[in-house]
Amino acid sequence: MERAPDASAAFAQFARSIRASLASISPFVATRESAGAIQVERGIVLAHVMKAGKTRPGLDALESIEPLIQLASTTSSLSRIAVVDADGNHHPVYRPLLIYSWLVSFSLLYESLPRREHGRWEESLRSWCDLLESDLGDAIWTGDHIAASGASAAAEAAWIAVALQVAGKIFVRDVWLDLASDFFGKLTRTQHPEGSFIATDAAGDVEPTTIKSEMMILHAGADYALAAKDRNVAAVVARGAHYAMAHTTPEPAVVQPWALFAFIWNPATRDVADRMLRRSEIAPGSHLNWMLLADALYSLAAFGVDTP
Repeated sequence: MERAPDASAAFAQFARSIRASLASISPFVATRESAGAIQVERGIVLAHVMKAGKTRPGLDALESIEPLIQLASTTSSLSRIAVVDADGNHHPVYRPLLIYSWLVSFSLLYESLPRREHGRWEESLRSWCDLLESDLGDAIWTGDHIAASGASAAAEAAWIAVALQVAGKIFVRDVWLDLASDFFGKLTRTQHPEGSFIATDAAGDVEPTTIKSEMMILHAGADYALAAKDRNVAAVVARGAHYAMAHTTPEPAVVQPWALFAFIWNPATRDVADRMLRRSEIAPGSHLNWMLLADALYSLAAFGVDTP
């Protein structure tokens, strides 16, 4: 991708590249689900909504979230439902990522969903968001920092917080907005000077799994900064992008495009975003990748540059 002369042109170029990747979205087919597990890739609904642009996608494109609606109405304890990926792996961040993707889709379709579907989505999302609220706690903090042992839990908490920010706006629920603000306020105050969110070990080594959690937190932070129009968190995201760029290589970044928009947002880290989109592995067949790409496109659209 040729380098754009300014931010708006760069954003527009990235948006076009992401749209090109979303053009190849394939239908979601469950492969690892059971009575007690559902796949995170059901959040592909966001990619379908973003791909459709100004037109509402067909109802068939929204079917991936139907089991989530059914679970909310028939399951006594949603917390017992595991969220896994297409390989059968579980990661704590998957549940809030899935619900966040659904919430953003709902916000974009709010005026166009048929009345019956609107009511079903709204009622079910409230139940899932109540669960997220109950899962957001302070256990990840060790004094004034996040220990490496709590990296996965911290990424989960960051995504719960940004999901509650979106939900709080949709459902006009101040307690959810306050929880999100409190979490990212604390994250802002405890970010390390070099830009990391998670403390390293005594030798200063950074494990690849920790870097992935850093990028997950960075991704959620960028989404929150935009949603809440929070300049302090935006500054934190800029520092975090520098740190992540210095501690990752093209290979891990390619596997899943976490924090893609955070890297695009910071002019000094756009090369990382460019590498993510250049690699051929990002395009074919991964619904989780398409979800993350769609979220980056959603963030770019906030700057008025996303034109289908």
